[in-house]
Amino acid sequence: MMQLRLVSALLLSGSVVTMALATECDQFTLRDVYETTLPDSIDRVNAQTNAFLDLAVEDYNLRFRSAQKQPDDSEREGYLALMIHNALARENRLFLPQEEEVFPPELTLMRAFSKVGRGPLQSWLENRSDQGSYVLTIRDNIYRDIYLPGFNEAQVMKINGVLTGTDKIDHFFDQGYEYWLVSRHGRDDQAAIDYGVGTEWGWYGVAIDGVFSFGDLRANWKGYQFFKELSHYFSFEDDGSLERVATFDWRTWIDWQFDELLNPSYYAPALHTRIRDILRAQELSFERGESTSSPLRTWVALAGRVPAEQARGDRSEEYLNTRVPSDFPLLFDLAGLFDPAQEALARKPGSEPDQASFTNRMTLSGPPTN
Repeated sequence: MMQLRLVSALLLSGSVVTMALATECDQFTLRDVYETTLPDSIDRVNAQTNAFLDLAVEDYNLRFRSAQKQPDDSEREGYLALMIHNALARENRLFLPQEEEVFPPELTLMRAFSKVGRGPLQSWLENRSDQGSYVLTIRDNIYRDIYLPGFNEAQVMKINGVLTGTDKIDHFFDQGYEYWLVSRHGRDDQAAIDYGVGTEWGWYGVAIDGVFSFGDLRANWKGYQFFKELSHYFSFEDDGSLERVATFDWRTWIDWQFDELLNPSYYAPALHTRIRDILRAQELSFERGESTSSPLRTWVALAGRVPAEQARGDRSEEYLNTRVPSDFPLLFDLAGLFDPAQEALARKPGSEPDQASFTNRMTLSGPPTN
């Protein structure tokens, strides 16, 4: 999910209410074209990720030298995680003593929610003067008539052979950090999973724009694993200062499940129907010679060469729980658009999930409680 969020979190009667504007990453349009032409950005993304991690280290050390009370051993990792979130997912600026407290007394989701828009690393990748050489912006995409102008531009890149939306960078460092917080700093994986699935039903997904993204959840989970392994990348010196001791490499973290075409999303019924019609219209436009993008050609190519382990049924389940949508045709993939048998199944009475049951799974008050 390509999420451009204007997030404000208010504590009202014990409930967290978020307001968001979200848009989606279209990994269908022009896929048959850019899959072979888009250059791999692994080296560029690795270099900038490590540069921002070094800024997080510098920010921590500036705060450490300015603090009247130094963080103890039980606090240091939490503040390191906060500095990483600040540098890569929140605002990316160094500590200014006159403007803020050195180390906040509490690390909370409310603070994580206070970001506005895209994170620094995602923004850097999308806004570089030469970004057109490695980031593809798809303006004439399947969401162009669904979301407001400015919120419907899909941006796709290739990282270590994986085609993914640039939004997955933010999901890794932003929602990965949120997972780390709700899991009590990595102590409760199930709490992290339940939180993530709940947000896809809610303020990061279905409740806002009708999409439940498995790709988002995969990126969230991988980011969470990174925050659990901070001691591999960073070391606290004898004097209490921080040093980065290992190189971050996206090859360790990204996999095919970041790709929303290979790891398809669930679409709410009305949205599914609308996007299906848009993709069919794209195919007709291609057949008339009016478009260079063919969803059918993409489907045929994928069906003939995608490794068996990348089939939807073989998706890793480690980051999911029993509340995810499953076993019905609205789990969106291209087969349902062009395979007559799949289309007949999708039209079969009773084959779609009850609308009320899934909208009630998650409200803006928070994730499911049972």
